[in-house]
Amino acid sequence: MSTKRVGDFGEEIALKFLQDKGFLLIEQNYEKKPYGELDLVVKKENKIYFVEVKTSEVDDLDEINNLKFLPIEHLDNRKIKKFERIGEIYIKEKKLEDIEYHFLGIMVYLNINNKQAMVKIIDI
Repeated sequence: MSTKRVGDFGEEIALKFLQDKGFLLIEQNYEKKPYGELDLVVKKENKIYFVEVKTSEVDDLDEINNLKFLPIEHLDNRKIKKFERIGEIYIKEKKLEDIEYHFLGIMVYLNINNKQAMVKIIDI
């Protein structure tokens, strides 16, 4: 499966996961050049969450702790600062300064062969 397709599939899984937990989708793939993109903007109660989704294909979901490269490693300090900047731009652009907001990372581990996925959420 192509990297883009894996990423898109991971975003779908992450969105479904969040919706099952009561989050409502506000926007998907919000892009603000030259800063980048917010994968998901969701809301729960009176709080907005900016979500960065990282996806990895794995052969065995039981072995995710032994992976050589984890999706979380894509979220270095530089990328987190960029992600936060886009969120701040979104808040100003949509005039949502009075709403509390938070940043989340969602790690999606896909086993394509077995059609299984594991999702982990981290605070950024």
